[in-house]
Amino acid sequence: MQREAYLPLTVPDESLRPSIWEQRLMWFPLIGWITAGFLQYARVHRATRQAESQLRLRDHFPSEEWALAGQDAKLAENIARALVAELPWPNHNFLPSDRLAILLLDGDGMGYLIAASVIEKVVGVKISFRWVSFSSNFFDLINHVSGSPAAA
Repeated sequence: MQREAYLPLTVPDESLRPSIWEQRLMWFPLIGWITAGFLQYARVHRATRQAESQLRLRDHFPSEEWALAGQDAKLAENIARALVAELPWPNHNFLPSDRLAILLLDGDGMGYLIAASVIEKVVGVKISFRWVSFSSNFFDLINHVSGSPAAA
């Protein structure tokens, strides 16, 4: 019996970036900041719920997808497990094509710092996310970590 292929996590792009109102309201101290904070919370919460419902449909770690991508599935699974311990995801079943902007999404915007800390603990590799673009995916992260000299 063949396992079902998973689709990459998707949320609307506008859910991942601050709206024009969030940006404008930040120019007004206190009331603007509070209002922008509520708008940001609602935007991130909607996106997180959408991604979470998609992740719940995945019942196993997609090792075969990682093998097809030519990357170490065990390293990817270890990093995914560690990320799930710190971020609010129901499981660690991340695909190589899942976008980092979604996987590292959290209410306070610290997802990238959390990921850097987790990777340093798990693999012993200190990384920075300067190389990340809006379209970077989990495969790019694992590839970056495994390409580091300290990861060997």
